[in-house]
Amino acid sequence: MHFLVIFVMTLCVALMGAVGPAKAEVAGAYLAGQHALRHDDNPQAADYLAEVLALDPDNDRLRQALVLVSAMSGDMDAAAIHAEPLVAKKADDEVLHLVTMLRDVRMAEFQQAKNSLASVPNPLTFLLVSAWLEAAQGDYDQALGLVAPVGDDSAEDLLRRYMTGCLLFLQGRFDEALAEFSEVVRFPSGLKTRALLASAEVLRQQGDRSLLRGFLKGHENDFARVRVVEDKFGNLQLPTILPRRPVDGVAESFRAMALLLSREDTAQRVLLFDRASLYLRPQQPELRLELALALMDLDARDEASSMLQSIKMDPHYGWLAVTELAFIEAEGGKLDDARRLMMPLLGDEVVGARASRHLADILRQEKFFQEAVTYYEQAEKGLTN
Repeated sequence: MHFLVIFVMTLCVALMGAVGPAKAEVAGAYLAGQHALRHDDNPQAADYLAEVLALDPDNDRLRQALVLVSAMSGDMDAAAIHAEPLVAKKADDEVLHLVTMLRDVRMAEFQQAKNSLASVPNPLTFLLVSAWLEAAQGDYDQALGLVAPVGDDSAEDLLRRYMTGCLLFLQGRFDEALAEFSEVVRFPSGLKTRALLASAEVLRQQGDRSLLRGFLKGHENDFARVRVVEDKFGNLQLPTILPRRPVDGVAESFRAMALLLSREDTAQRVLLFDRASLYLRPQQPELRLELALALMDLDARDEASSMLQSIKMDPHYGWLAVTELAFIEAEGGKLDDARRLMMPLLGDEVVGARASRHLADILRQEKFFQEAVTYYEQAEKGLTN
């Protein structure tokens, strides 16, 4: 059964069972956890469910639910710890083995990770992660063989090509990597922009400045969110997304799968995969930004703000983090604070025009229409120059 179905069914059964003991603290923690879940506050729900489990440690259904909620909140270490008794009992649940495998990978226990992965029923997850575990143990030929494209242009084939490109890049085979990414770009999918970013990174690595500039110019709209700047030597600075080690490759596998799954009916799995990617590779400002936006949609404003604060100094995505923080301030009735956040961005030669447009959106949203028009005009002037 799909783990998201299990997530809903098991959690409901577990919480209902947890109120069985005639203890006020159990009932209180149960109700608080239920309230947190209704509001998609997974970290808070995990805290309350942990309280209930401490009073009812033999409740396997509750433990299974706690593993899921902990993983959804991003605390994979806690999820793996809670999963241990169930794994020892050989419980048949995808997420139990997934979080255990993630912890093994992070600790560079690659053989143990293979053992845990063997119990993960999702064939695509098994395929992609297996390839990177082979690479981690030095067998790149085996890794490339596992993800070799089959040529049917399906979603799985796009993932195979993208992962092949990542493996080739890690080996320094830049031309071959670029060819694989180019094939991914040909098709409209959630991976297209990611493959374009990867292609730009390969071109930068090859050192042809004019070719890279032409590539960025030709895909200007696709790079609209990225602040691309030059260093003092005239080299273009781009975000780093391609793996530099096999553990990064496992993280990139989950990010790539999440991008292809970005549909309403798979929102929970997308969130879990993105959390898994960030757990293995914390330095992903673009992913932190996307997670923050997802958390805002779930009204988890405090966690979203914290995540945005963590990347606001990033040279490529920090300007968007600041913009989202400004929207949060304005929605909270602090329009002056929103203006204060946005003002430094308006004079930026790279993103100034786009920042002006965002400030205009904030002002229009707060019904300061005349001031909004001024910034829309400023944005239009900057974008046409």
